[in-house]
Amino acid sequence: MFLTTDNGANWTQISSADTDIDIQSIVMWNNNILAGTWNGLYQSTSGGTNWNAVTPTGIPADTAIRSLAMIDTTLFAGTVGDIYKSSDNGNTWTEVKSGISATATITSLVASGNAILAGSDSLGVFATTNGGTSWTAINSGLTDTHVTQLVAMGTRLFAVTLGGVFVSDNIGASWTVDSSGLNNVNCLLVVNNQLLAGTDDSGVYLSVGSSETWTSFSSGLPASTRVGSLAASNNSVFAGTDSGVWRVSCGT
Repeated sequence: MFLTTDNGANWTQISSADTDIDIQSIVMWNNNILAGTWNGLYQSTSGGTNWNAVTPTGIPADTAIRSLAMIDTTLFAGTVGDIYKSSDNGNTWTEVKSGISATATITSLVASGNAILAGSDSLGVFATTNGGTSWTAINSGLTDTHVTQLVAMGTRLFAVTLGGVFVSDNIGASWTVDSSGLNNVNCLLVVNNQLLAGTDDSGVYLSVGSSETWTSFSSGLPASTRVGSLAASNNSVFAGTDSGVWRVSCGT
């Protein structure tokens, strides 16, 4: 893991490159950072300068934490066949897996309206409207159920799958395939009323509003860049690629 405190001008390595700890997910709030790994949770309360393995109450030791999200003031953690939530900054967790298949690896968690949705690696999307007490599969129209990321933009939901992007305007009750023709999408990022897509071999694309019309947003990136992650901070967008981290200013 690397940390920047000057908008990407300089980076400091904050975990050893030769460690056997693989970071699968991360969530930040205030000055706290929680990282999910193949072997449990690590926490920093110093903005990433120092890290400690944590063994919170409610999650078995060495659990593989595949996804993390802060929804309102509640933390959610997705694992294989299970979801946990915490209302005390991750000190204690409660299992909330009713309706989640034992073989579903939870890859993404997001809120939309009064619902919380969980994407899985092979069984599509699950939703809850009661804080996780019970979950229901919502895969109508989702012809590829290998979900790698869920993103909410207002009342519109996007599901990134191995076979393309799917869109829902009714909190996941039904899905339609993105008709824009944009292929090989690895990740999505919402910035204000704009949607950015990182692709496997064509850099970054931008869609404004709900038009589902994409234009290239890759000026400055090397040709055929694979973008694996996107993030926004301080009016800048960062792209994690095979050739390092790239930044573009988006103004105010």
